[in-house]
Amino acid sequence: MTPRQFVQEEMDHLREVTDGFTPEEFNEFLQQVILELENERQLLCWNDMDE
Repeated sequence: MTPRQFVQEEMDHLREVTDGFTPEEFNEFLQQVILELENERQLLCWNDMDE
């Protein structure tokens, strides 16, 4: 599976999970996802530097 395919599958899952959210709830959810992804990216980058 390519990275793009993986992202598409994850986006489909997020759409299922957020079905019925108000625009405000959806925006809050996305902001939390963004923060979690950024935190994960930073952790991975820091781990790379430690090697």
